[in-house]
Amino acid sequence: MIGVSFHVGSGCYSVDSFVKALKDAKTVFDIAEKVGFNFTVLDIGGGFPGTDDNSSCRFVDIAKAINEMIDKLFPKVKIIAEPGRYFASASHTMVCNIFSKRKNKVEQGSQEPEFLYYINDGLYGAFNCLFFDHAKIDVKTISSGNEKKKHLCTIFGPTCDALDRIAEKIYLPELEIGDWIYVPNFGAYTVSAASEFNGFKTVKTHFIWQN
Repeated sequence: MIGVSFHVGSGCYSVDSFVKALKDAKTVFDIAEKVGFNFTVLDIGGGFPGTDDNSSCRFVDIAKAINEMIDKLFPKVKIIAEPGRYFASASHTMVCNIFSKRKNKVEQGSQEPEFLYYINDGLYGAFNCLFFDHAKIDVKTISSGNEKKKHLCTIFGPTCDALDRIAEKIYLPELEIGDWIYVPNFGAYTVSAASEFNGFKTVKTHFIWQN
């Protein structure tokens, strides 16, 4: 044995979790030394956010805390990290097309209708991150409608499965069949786990190079 590896969990939003893991790793290092092992490697895993959407746990804050703990507890140890989400999250934007639309009746006591939109990718495709990764997405619109007036809506995937629900009870401008929505920061744990459930093909990826 040459060291310790840990992973705080993908999508961790607590700086304290990283600090506690490092302290626990130090305890294991000390125990190993007492029984004759000379640990030289520490793998701090991943879980680092790829965007600063969650202001309570920014990457810069995590990095600062980790560096301070490493300098204090592991000054002569080889450190390995696995920052997959950090590199992948902002690399992709998901763009989907609305192919069906339904308008629900006005609920009692409310003057606002609810719109149901159906898009060409869903929970069994790239949006599997909602189920497996507990992702929180920010749905944005590209439409010809009135951008100022927003309505209650729910967005479904294409499979006709009741589970295939992308976003529920959110507010968007009224959209029409043929309009587009998009979700930024959609590179981590998305297309990599997409399936062809019910015969629906996985999404196409278009690469855009910018200097």
